[in-house]
Amino acid sequence: MSEKETSSKELNFEIEDFDKKIVSKKSEVEKNTFQNYNGSKKVRISEVGSKKGYHVAYAELSKPEHLEDIDLISTINSAILNQNRYALLESDYKVKIRKNRIPKLSVILLDLSGSMGISKRVGIAKGIVDKYTDDSYVKREYLSVVTFRGREALVLSPFTKKYSLIKAQLNSLKTGGKTPLSAALKTALKVFKQFKDKNKKCTVEFILISDGKANVPLKENIKYEIEELSKAIQKRKISFKIYDIRNKSIIDPSISYLDKISEITNAEVETI
Repeated sequence: MSEKETSSKELNFEIEDFDKKIVSKKSEVEKNTFQNYNGSKKVRISEVGSKKGYHVAYAELSKPEHLEDIDLISTINSAILNQNRYALLESDYKVKIRKNRIPKLSVILLDLSGSMGISKRVGIAKGIVDKYTDDSYVKREYLSVVTFRGREALVLSPFTKKYSLIKAQLNSLKTGGKTPLSAALKTALKVFKQFKDKNKKCTVEFILISDGKANVPLKENIKYEIEELSKAIQKRKISFKIYDIRNKSIIDPSISYLDKISEITNAEVETI
């Protein structure tokens, strides 16, 4: 086996290892779950068997454990309407359907490589992060920032609601070095797994702010790594948005992987 093939298999194992605990059978509660998605608005679910959220309707009793959240009024009404008796039949029992908000996490991947210092790109990028911070504050959603430069990607802030801390950290960020885009995507997937482990029902969005000109691999094949990591993101149904900050007026022979990432992840792309 060639060294390149060995490297590819090692990388594939690392990708599949991101969420071994996630690809398990759905719980019984999840089978009784109805999800409502409405663009970027708050996501809520209606579910049976959860004591969280507010009461919106009732459902037939399907499992004994759901009696812990019985809809007493609907149960009594059912018994009275069915026939004139005092005893309750199993078919009379009604349990509450509750509506509850799903946690949302936005993971911002911020490119701080040397090319970001050109034409005040980093200032534009920080402005985008600042906008997302304000938006997360209004919606009370979780936010994480992953920065990448040189040969590594760092989690500037794990998933948090301490928005003022993120704003303060933005002011001290500096640019320089190469573009380890593979490391950034891999690190973002790790943040996703940590959040998913704590919030089984959640929505996650990745926001990449970069020119996409990756030049530092995890192993040795940048193109393969970015394709496989993008497939891992798409497989986990993580929504993706790209802020393309390439300067189209300048001829640059270096390869940008933004188009490939967008193609695989079905990302929304906004050119800055």
